[in-house]
This record gives sequence, structure tokens and C-alpha cells, in this order.
Amino acid sequence: MYLPKKSQMHSHEALDFIQEFGFALLSSSDLQASHLPLILKTDADGNHTLYGHMAKANNHWKTLDLQTVLAVFSGPHGYISPTWYDGFPAVPTWNYAAVHVTGIFELTDSNETILHLTDTIAKYEPELLQHGGFIPNDYRDKLAKAIVGFKI
Repeated sequence: MYLPKKSQMHSHEALDFIQEFGFALLSSSDLQASHLPLILKTDADGNHTLYGHMAKANNHWKTLDLQTVLAVFSGPHGYISPTWYDGFPAVPTWNYAAVHVTGIFELTDSNETILHLTDTIAKYEPELLQHGGFIPNDYRDKLAKAIVGFKI
């Protein structure tokens, strides 16, 4: 990706961006891609890990374990008209924000995957966790068998 120096983000800005725009395009070297929500976690040592899951029926995960992947987080974007500039001539362009993250894809066990699912619900709809019976544990466990969890 072309990145003009004046448009570069500092690491803390990129981390904030991922927290706000957590839906990513996950791509692999074989040119497969999946669109997925990812949750960013930072441990006590300051290491950052992305957690996600995908349907077991999605064959993409079968080629990813221990492979380098690219996660692209996209934010606001929009067309910029040349008529908006004071100077002439000018060309149209597109203004956008994105963060590219590379890392090693690792499958997670069922316990870690359940923890990630809880974190995902806590981020996007925490009220579901406050009403304990909305997603009963036996139903959650049944659905969890149809997905694979991972971390990057």
C-alpha cells in the first residue's frame, strides 16, 4: 500500500483504529480472503494479539495454521473532487484510512475460542451477557462446534 509520510499512523493510533474498526479482511498467500470481526488484546508485556473465529464450513482456515496472514482494517473513506481544491488543475482522488497487520495465524482450542466469543459479545452487544439466559451455555457450546477460533 502506498503510504505518504504525512499520512502514516503511529502505533498507538493504529491500535485505536483497530479497536474502532475491528472488521477486517483476512488474506493468505494463496489469495483466499475472509471478512471477519477481530478483537485486539494487549497482554501485560505490551504484546498485541488479534482473536477471531470463522465458520468451520469456510475452507480458508484449513490452509492458514502457522502461516503468515495479512489483516486489513478499513475505516472511513470518500471521494475527493478536484473542484474542492483552490488550485487548478487538480485531479480527483480517494481519501481513506486503513491499517494493515501481518502475523502468524494459529488455531485456538475450544476453551480459548469460547473466551474469545465472550469478548466479541462484550464488545459488540454487552447487554446479551447481562441477561444470562439469552445465550444459554449449552446452546453456545453447540454453536461453538461449528466454528474454528484463531489468533494472530
